[in-house]
Amino acid sequence: MSPLEIRLKEEMDTEQESRSSSRCESHAASTCQSDGMLDLSSLGTESPVSVSRPAQARQRNEFQSPEITLYDPDGTEAREANATDYPGRFIPRSETAESETVLFVQDLGFKAASETKFPPTACPLINPPMTAGQICKSFRLGEDPRPHERDYKLTVAAVMKKKMEKMWKFTVADEGKYLPFDAFEAIFTPDIINSLLKEVFHEKTSEERARYLNDIVSIDTQKSRRRIAALLTFTNHFDRILQFVDEKIVDQHFPLTRRRHHKTVRLNNGVENMTLFKNWDTEEIDLLLLYQDKFFVPFFDLRPGSICSYDLGKSTRLPWLTCKMKKSTNNSRVYKVEIHPGHHNFNPVKKRPGRLFFALKEVVSADRRSYNDELLAYERIFAHVQKDNHLIKLLLTFKQEKRQYLMFEWADGNLKDFWERKSATEIVGGDSWMARQCIGLCGAIKRIHGLGSWDIEKKGTPALAAAAMNSKIYGRHGDIKPENILWFKSEEDKSGRLVLADLGLTRYHSSASKSKVPQADIRGYTGAYRAPEWDHKDEISQAYDIWSLGCVFLEFCIWFLEGYQQVDVFNAARQAEHKGRLANLDEDNFFNSVYGPEGITVQVKPCIDEVQQILSFFLSYFLKY
Repeated sequence: MSPLEIRLKEEMDTEQESRSSSRCESHAASTCQSDGMLDLSSLGTESPVSVSRPAQARQRNEFQSPEITLYDPDGTEAREANATDYPGRFIPRSETAESETVLFVQDLGFKAASETKFPPTACPLINPPMTAGQICKSFRLGEDPRPHERDYKLTVAAVMKKKMEKMWKFTVADEGKYLPFDAFEAIFTPDIINSLLKEVFHEKTSEERARYLNDIVSIDTQKSRRRIAALLTFTNHFDRILQFVDEKIVDQHFPLTRRRHHKTVRLNNGVENMTLFKNWDTEEIDLLLLYQDKFFVPFFDLRPGSICSYDLGKSTRLPWLTCKMKKSTNNSRVYKVEIHPGHHNFNPVKKRPGRLFFALKEVVSADRRSYNDELLAYERIFAHVQKDNHLIKLLLTFKQEKRQYLMFEWADGNLKDFWERKSATEIVGGDSWMARQCIGLCGAIKRIHGLGSWDIEKKGTPALAAAAMNSKIYGRHGDIKPENILWFKSEEDKSGRLVLADLGLTRYHSSASKSKVPQADIRGYTGAYRAPEWDHKDEISQAYDIWSLGCVFLEFCIWFLEGYQQVDVFNAARQAEHKGRLANLDEDNFFNSVYGPEGITVQVKPCIDEVQQILSFFLSYFLKY
């Protein structure tokens, strides 16, 4: 075996051992992070990739485009044209056709990182190149690592690799290594890359090396090759950096995907390249493709103003510091994740004490309709909720293979948890705080119900306003209950704030259909908090949400005056008073269905009337607030 083959085998064995000794929760982590290793058994075979629109059309026989043949100037050789002959313009962030708020991120978030957290350093530099010893000292790596070995010469590349070894982080799923953003920025500075160029291209003039440096380091992230330089340094091939310059391949074209021909790769923008690796050995290509995932790890752009959407490759490593599954249903799983601080730019509007966590909701691939419906709901409300503190905000969405994720800020509990943990006497300004939260929740429901109504008065003429009203989109949440009202701690308000969440059942309709949605088109319901029309009517309207919210508010008032124990007593009373077709089923909903000779009538359960009489004075005060 060649030295490269031996090295490749050793690295694969090391990665396999790391994966087998993973210390995380296997089930939760496996869904949070795909296998960090490149499957070498698939090298040289076709990978599942997206097909360009013309190719898709040809496959569907919608139209036939003419084949283009290219000839050499002398006309002696012909070949079919491919994507590399006419590369398209690379767009790192582009808006979808359906929404003005969702941006597809195609550069792993590197541009956002440079704009918000790691501003690039301009070239040219005024500092002279450093020696390996000087860099070793600046990195605080101690003495020369191998001074006793005969003929050993400390190199800049060796020092950089040693620093990388000390800075690796490990994915929670398979303990795959990756170099965090902040570590990368500390190691691959323009000064150190300049020193590496002096060492590797010492025979070149200073003017030539300055030109090489500008080809690697750029303020414009779309032209940067620093991560390519890092990958080549780690694989001992930095002397080949100019091949990437000649091929006009930059960081944003990574990760690369192997194609059928063993030396053909597909770039991240879909273009195939057949010439970059023409002089490389197969083992050298394998090694570069194996290690690229250590350096090309996403930076999550969580700035307000848009929802970023990422489409990540199978082997892309996710920068989670922790990842634990907290909830699992037939349709989704929810994880509590902590993202490496160097890989996101989230700055919460409401400052919160302690570590920063995120809620990662995975929608199972079999239920793609649920994912699309929920994402559409967040898109529709997004532009209008940036200043609304009582309606949950989607921070980001991404896909990895067939798995689809939605990311939110992690809550400290839901309303039911809050009732269990707190008593009204602990709440500062209890009655006014409760009223403010309820008003805020009502406003959140109003936004969903009348989406666009606050824009109508902005239309210039009555005719435009009328047109806006006719085309207005109406929504319905469909799943209001204490578990779907989240509680967030806040440094500004010691009692925190309540936020309406879980828009998974939210649906939008036109003005013509807002009050007559077929029940068959509705998936899921609010159980105890469902309205009577769920049981007895074929059509559901926005009034469904009002019933559910009223039920929650009634329990809220009981908690405020009597404590959580009485909320449990109230639930038990509703169960005891239940009447229905199934004698053995005692539901804790708020109404009874009475079946008689004249049909079905709906009656509010007696205990609810009793509670309302007991709370009559407070309810009157509450409703007038």
